[in-house]
Amino acid sequence: MEVIQGFHTPAGHGGPRPLDREAAELFLRAQTSWLDMGLAWACDATAVGIVLTSHDDAHPSWLALIAVAHDTLGAAAGQALADLYAFQGRVAGVLHRGPDPRLSPTISGGVRSLLSDRLAQLTDAAVAAVSVAHGSPAAGVPAD
Repeated sequence: MEVIQGFHTPAGHGGPRPLDREAAELFLRAQTSWLDMGLAWACDATAVGIVLTSHDDAHPSWLALIAVAHDTLGAAAGQALADLYAFQGRVAGVLHRGPDPRLSPTISGGVRSLLSDRLAQLTDAAVAAVSVAHGSPAAGVPAD
């Protein structure tokens, strides 16, 4: 399987190559960081535009990462990544629509805070799924 964006590590033999856990974690955290920035600067059209452009440009990488995780780590890891990807799409949609004029600034800020918290939870779950599947010491599982 040809994979773009470098989520596979080099293989010593034939067969599927393992997912590059560090590259995957860096990508996941970076994507969440972009959207968090958009939520923090939701009233700045320029900042939101930059965030949405970055989000849009990452779609091929997301699809490649989810496929590689599913193929090499299993359905549960692939699903954890897909859950984060789907939620990030929802957050991008909220940013694209802009602030709801029917909501007070306090309520809008609370909604953005809840979205940010949920992004962090799903990101941690996705990173854990990739780490546990690889036996990361940070995940409390002996390394391979």
